[in-house]
Amino acid sequence: MVDRVLFGDLGGGVFGCRASRPGYDVKTATKGQLLYDTSAIVFQKVLSGETILVSGFPYAGTYNVTGPSLPSEYASYSNLHMWANLYCPGVYAPLLDITSQQGIYLQYGVQNGVVKFTLTIDPVVLIVGGDTPNGTIKSSWAVFNALMS
Repeated sequence: MVDRVLFGDLGGGVFGCRASRPGYDVKTATKGQLLYDTSAIVFQKVLSGETILVSGFPYAGTYNVTGPSLPSEYASYSNLHMWANLYCPGVYAPLLDITSQQGIYLQYGVQNGVVKFTLTIDPVVLIVGGDTPNGTIKSSWAVFNALMS
């Protein structure tokens, strides 16, 4: 019987988990013989959440919002990626990785280990008869570490 599961040191100072296909020793298996290998994961979620960008009836303008800080072990990483969506009640449902919608523009990213957002509402959105934001504008988001091999 061969060893099929390995937790801990994978070799070369890399720690993780591997599981091999039936009949293959996990310590000598090639990538094609593994069912699971944490060292092959491309993106690792670091932090996720929901942040209120504006409450109540928003006015045209720019809103700078600071979200939470990343865990200290990731704060200085340079290979972080962020995904976010924007939700505005009464105007539209969440849209994936949005940068603009109906005169509402969202920029987001990680700066110095902190999640930051810049929301801009174009005055044209607030024209009578248009789809006017009428409540809390928020963003659901996640920050990922892109693992490099």
